[in-house]
Amino acid sequence: MSQRFSPQVDAFARALKSCALARDLSKGKKLHSQILASPHSYDRYLGNLLVDMYGKCGCLENARSTFDAIVDPNVYSWNLILGAYIQCGGFADVAGCFDSMPKRDVVSWNAILAAYTANGHLQDAIRVFEGMPQRDVVSWNSLLNLYGQNGDAVLAKSMYDSMPERDIISMNAMGQAYAQAGHYNSAKDAFDRMPHHSVVSWNAMIKVYTMAGDTTMALQAFNDMKQRDVLSWTALLSAYALAGHLEESRSLFEKMPQRDLVSWNAIAQAHALGGQVERATRIFSDMPDRDAISWTAIIQAYGRTGSPDRSKHYFDSMPRKDILSWVALLQAYSQAGVLDTASRLFELMPVKDGAAHNAMLQAYANTGNLEDTRRIFHAMPQRDIVAWNLVIQAYSQSGSAPGAQMVHEKMPAWDVVSWTCTMATHAQYGRFQDAKGMFEEMPERNIVSWTAMIHAYVQAGNVHQARAMFDDLQGKDSISWNTMIQSCAANGQWESVLELSHLMVLDGHRPNELTFVGILTGCSHVGMLEESRSHFLAMQDAYGLAPIVDHYCCMVDILGRAKQLKEAEELIDTMPCIPYPVVWTILLGACRIHGDVVRAARAADMAVAMDASQEESAPYILMSSVYAEAGRKAMSLARSREKEAS
Repeated sequence: MSQRFSPQVDAFARALKSCALARDLSKGKKLHSQILASPHSYDRYLGNLLVDMYGKCGCLENARSTFDAIVDPNVYSWNLILGAYIQCGGFADVAGCFDSMPKRDVVSWNAILAAYTANGHLQDAIRVFEGMPQRDVVSWNSLLNLYGQNGDAVLAKSMYDSMPERDIISMNAMGQAYAQAGHYNSAKDAFDRMPHHSVVSWNAMIKVYTMAGDTTMALQAFNDMKQRDVLSWTALLSAYALAGHLEESRSLFEKMPQRDLVSWNAIAQAHALGGQVERATRIFSDMPDRDAISWTAIIQAYGRTGSPDRSKHYFDSMPRKDILSWVALLQAYSQAGVLDTASRLFELMPVKDGAAHNAMLQAYANTGNLEDTRRIFHAMPQRDIVAWNLVIQAYSQSGSAPGAQMVHEKMPAWDVVSWTCTMATHAQYGRFQDAKGMFEEMPERNIVSWTAMIHAYVQAGNVHQARAMFDDLQGKDSISWNTMIQSCAANGQWESVLELSHLMVLDGHRPNELTFVGILTGCSHVGMLEESRSHFLAMQDAYGLAPIVDHYCCMVDILGRAKQLKEAEELIDTMPCIPYPVVWTILLGACRIHGDVVRAARAADMAVAMDASQEESAPYILMSSVYAEAGRKAMSLARSREKEAS
C-alpha cells in the first residue's frame, strides 16, 4: 500500500478538502504544520491539496511557497497554482505562471481562458482560444459566454453554430447572449428550443425577464418550474429588487425555504437600490456570513447616496479586500465629485485591472475631462470595448460630437453601446440627421438604442414622430416609458402624460422617481395645482417613493405660478435634505413675477448661502429685477394718486 493511501494521508486529505471548502485558513495552517511534522511532508498528493486550500483561502504567498516545495510537481500541481494566481493575483502573475508551465493540458488552457473571460479581456481570450492545441465544450462555452457578456449576439450565434458539440450550458449561454444584447424574444425562443429544461435553464430564463424589466413573466417562469433551488428563489428576488419592488422582495425573502449568502446579498442590495441604505445596513449587520460581495454592496450603497466617507469606513473594516471593493470605493468618491481622492485611490490600488482603469475613466468622462480621460486611456495596458465607449462619453460630455464620431471610427470593434452613445451625442448637440443616419446603419439595436432615437426626435421638436416610434416599440422598459412621459410633459401634453402613466402601470412597470418628475412637470406646464398636490402625495403614500430635489423643484414652481408663495416657502423648509440653490432660485423667480419683495430677498440670500459661487450671479441679478419692478410699480402708483388728488 503506497503512502498516498495510508490512513494518515487519507485523514489529512479529508481535513484539507474540508478547510478548502470552508475557506478556513487558520485550521488549514495548523494541518500544514502537522503534515510537515509527519512522515508525509513531501507527499505530492498532500502538497497539491495544500496549494488548493491556500489558493481558495486567498493566501497566494503560502500557496506559492508550498508549490515550490513540491519535489516533482505534475500538471495537476501546476493547474492548482495557476488557479491560485487567478483567484488572488493580477493578470501579469497569471500570465507569467501560465507561460512558465513545462506542460499544459486542456484544464490549463481552459483556466487561463476563463481568467481572461471573467475579466472581459476579449482579445486575449480570443488569442488563447485560437492557440489551444485541443478544445473541449468548456473552452467553447467560455468564449461564447464572453461574447454574450459583451452583448455581441451576432458573434455569439456564429460561435454557437460552429461548436462541434453543445451542452445545456452552451444553450443557456446563447440565451443569455441574446438577453444581454436586448433581444429578449430571441432569448425566449432559444429557451423554447431546448430539448429539456433544467433548473439552471429556468433560472437563466428568470434572469432574462429580469434584464427585460418584466417581473410578471419572471414570476410566471418561477411558478412554472417543476423543481426549484435556492438560486431560483434568489433570481426572482433579484428581479423584484431591480424593478424597485421592495415589498415583494421582502415578502419573497421571508417565504424562502432556505437562504444562502447570495440571497442575503440580494435582499441587502434590494434595499440599497431602493434608497433605504439604513435598512440595507441593518440587513448587512444581521447576515450570518459575509463575503466580498456583501462588503462591496454596502460600500456601493453609501457611494450612491453621496456618502463616500461612510463607504470608506466599511472598506477599512473589510477583512480581505479584492479588486471590486477597491473599484467600488473609487466610484463612491468619483460619484461624489471628489476626483482628487478617487485619483489617489487609483494610484494606491495594489492591482489595477481593466475594471479599475474603466472606473477612473468613468470618473473623468462624467465631467467631460478629456485631458485626463485620454491620459488614463492611453496608459491602459489593454483596452476593452467599455474603455472605448467611455472615451466616446467623455467627448459627448465635453460637447464634441465630431470627437465622439472620430473615436467611434477608430474603434477596433463596436457593440450596441458604441453605436447608441455616438448616435445620442449627435442628437444632443443638434445633429439630428447624423443621429438618424447612425441609427439606420446600426447592425443591431436594443431597447436603449430605440429609446435614444425616440429622445432624438423629441430633441428635434418632433414629438409626434417620437410617440409613433414609441407606440411601435416592443418590450418597453421603465426608461423608455419615462422618456416618453417626460417628453410629453415638457411639451405641455398633459393628457398624454396621464395616459402614458396609466399604460405604464398596465404594462407591468412600477412608476419610479423619474415618472413622477414627468407627471409633476406636466402639472407645472398647465398650472394644475390640485393635481400636482395629489400626485406628490401619491408617490409617497401609494408607491413609497421619497421625493427628490427635482420633485420639490416642480412643486415650488407650480405653487409659485399659482401665487401660493407662502406655501412654496414652507414646502422648501420641510425638505429632508439641505435645499439646493436651484429650489430657492425658482421661488425667487416666482416672487419677482408676483412682486413679493420681502420673500424674494430671503430667497436670494438663501440661494447664495447654499452656493457661494453664485455671489454676484443669478440670484442677485433676479433680485435687482425684483427691486426694479417694485420701483416701477411704486412710481406708477404714486402717479395714479397724484392724478386722483388733482
